[in-house]
Amino acid sequence: MQPIGQEIPRPEFWQQALLIPESDFIIAPIPDLRRLGGPMQVELIAGSGIYQEKNVKYYLRWEHGGANRDREVPKPWPQPTMLRVVKVSEVR
Repeated sequence: MQPIGQEIPRPEFWQQALLIPESDFIIAPIPDLRRLGGPMQVELIAGSGIYQEKNVKYYLRWEHGGANRDREVPKPWPQPTMLRVVKVSEVR
């Protein structure tokens, strides 16, 4: 993997910014799947490893349309979204 960009956001805003969906797709409500509908959902999971660099954390970020309870979701489907590894380091 190669970095595709670097940003230095203010510390209090970086996580909030990562939770904003990049996709503008709106999920239709599907009562049978208990899906309420609305914008794409964002998952952000912190890495749990031990890293060689100090003051660094990694996060896995992706977007999805919500739980489907292992049932087929009717069309229209959203366009594929990017699975991202985000590296966050403490700025000094």
